[in-house]
Amino acid sequence: CARQRLVMPPVRFFSPAKKQVAKAQPSPIESLVQSLKDEYTLEKEKYGGFAEGEDFIKGSGFALTDNKDTTEIKLTRNVGDKIVQITYQASEAFNDDDMPELEGEEKEQEEGKEEENENKSRAEFFISVKGKDGSGLLFTCVSENADLHIYNVTYSKDVESLLKESSASKDDSLYIGPSFDQLDEKLQNAFFDYLASLGITDKLLAYIECSSADKEQRLYMNWLQEMKSFVAGEKSKEASS
Repeated sequence: CARQRLVMPPVRFFSPAKKQVAKAQPSPIESLVQSLKDEYTLEKEKYGGFAEGEDFIKGSGFALTDNKDTTEIKLTRNVGDKIVQITYQASEAFNDDDMPELEGEEKEQEEGKEEENENKSRAEFFISVKGKDGSGLLFTCVSENADLHIYNVTYSKDVESLLKESSASKDDSLYIGPSFDQLDEKLQNAFFDYLASLGITDKLLAYIECSSADKEQRLYMNWLQEMKSFVAGEKSKEASS
């Protein structure tokens, strides 16, 4: 019989596959450092400073005490034989996103106020008026869009100690005075006029609100920097070990 011819099957040649190099993933420390750096860069770009506030306070008659490592701000001036001091804390600017979600009629009413609230600013503070013997008055206040509201007015033989407690209501035995809005309107107006004579003006209230938010922003950016520096230091220790 005829011999069968053997035919070799064609050989297919493949180019060698390129070796995939796995990209090194950043460590948790590196990721945190980068996130802190990105957040700081973003906040710094948004921060416009508060030069107009610095200019205002120079001509206001008040001396500013602003320790960069604390949240507290103090404004002090002498008026006759009295020392007037305004004390307040850093606070975030008012944000409608922080308000609870409303429904139905309440939501409709609130939507009508959106434009009014969009630029709303607010700050709580104390005004102490101290005499030579240490006695004086403590006004517990809030300002909203440079509109002054007084919660109550308290008299103390040691107004400075009362102020250090940050709240007159902490001492249950101390009479802090009635709710201010329950006073006779004529008496309320007399107190407002008295504060105006001490230098508590609309412009000063606006400064308090803005400087409170500015202080919060500066503290936040400093916090980001300190966090980044600390965590980056941990990264260096990890690399050297």
